[in-house]
Amino acid sequence: MNIKIDKKSLEEIIQNFYLVTRLKVTIYTVDHQVIVEYPVRNCKLCDFIHMSEIGGKLCVESNKEAFRHVLATTNAYVYVCYAGLIEVVVPLVKNNTILGYAMFGQIVSDKTKKEVQERLKSLSNVVDYEKAMSLLYSVSYHSKAFIDSSASILELCAKCFISEEIIDTRASIIANRAIDYINENLSSRLSAEQIADYLKISRTHLYNVFQNELNIGISQYVKEARLKKAASLLLTTSLSIKEISYQVGFSDANVFIKNFKHRYNTTPKNYRESF
Repeated sequence: MNIKIDKKSLEEIIQNFYLVTRLKVTIYTVDHQVIVEYPVRNCKLCDFIHMSEIGGKLCVESNKEAFRHVLATTNAYVYVCYAGLIEVVVPLVKNNTILGYAMFGQIVSDKTKKEVQERLKSLSNVVDYEKAMSLLYSVSYHSKAFIDSSASILELCAKCFISEEIIDTRASIIANRAIDYINENLSSRLSAEQIADYLKISRTHLYNVFQNELNIGISQYVKEARLKKAASLLLTTSLSIKEISYQVGFSDANVFIKNFKHRYNTTPKNYRESF
């Protein structure tokens, strides 16, 4: 996705967040690339774990799993990483589209200290357990109330990033109107001709807008929007898979399942159960 970033303003806000909370914040693109982080260094425990190639890969995969959850729900997500540390991910959302993620973490609470010990022990084939335990002092200890309050503040920061256009798409008015129309009509057939007629532009113009501004074809964008909505419904409703497939515009549940599996590397049923 083609986005513009006011990096200076972004850095200033997350530095102020750190000064108040003493929590490291990292801002990611929707493709999981780091935009800015403050402070740059991780806690000593995380740095030690990352010295192991396997430990580093586990960390990346843990982040990606959290991003997938947020992408599906578009809500803030508090979770425990593979090493037992508490992490929080907040989506950066504009027009129902996620532009990126804000994350803070590397936290232990009284309730998770034992879990950290157990998870580090399970990683003893990856990192030295005694050394890892000796570095627990470098991890921030906070109450659940503090973590929840910090998450709420970060959500407000995320809204500021969007409203003040510190992070924004380069999409034109036409692109934004097309996106709104697609999101509001996912249960219908949604052909390129139908969308172009609504916008009162030619199909060629519509194709060019999506390809040049959003770097994606119109049909692929519609399919992605359908599957993203389906993922959200799987986690937030008790609708059957067949009902969800119809609600997001698939006339055949088997075709929906095939497309969902290709996009998320798992079936809708397993996706729902995994969370």
